[in-house]
Amino acid sequence: MWAQLIKMRAKDGAADRLLEINRQWEEQVGRGTDSGWIRSFYLRDAKNADTWYEVVYFESEEKARANERSQKHNELLRQMIELIDGQPEYVDLTPVQESTR
Repeated sequence: MWAQLIKMRAKDGAADRLLEINRQWEEQVGRGTDSGWIRSFYLRDAKNADTWYEVVYFESEEKARANERSQKHNELLRQMIELIDGQPEYVDLTPVQESTR
């Protein structure tokens, strides 16, 4: 398994549209494809509502990187970039342990 943490700052009034683009990505890129996507978490900073974080899990880094080259992924990424200040920050992660209640 492989994961990526993405940090971005939403422009004023862009929150609902960002969530819609994420839903589109899940439906059009993640589900029913060979993207390797497993799940995503979308979080907003409790002290700064304009700061957003996404944690996205994939079957492997190879599948995630191949997904990054897909036309639909890049189309939705371009739409997202228009709604944020600057560029998103990416941190590549190797999951070590997961716990739930």
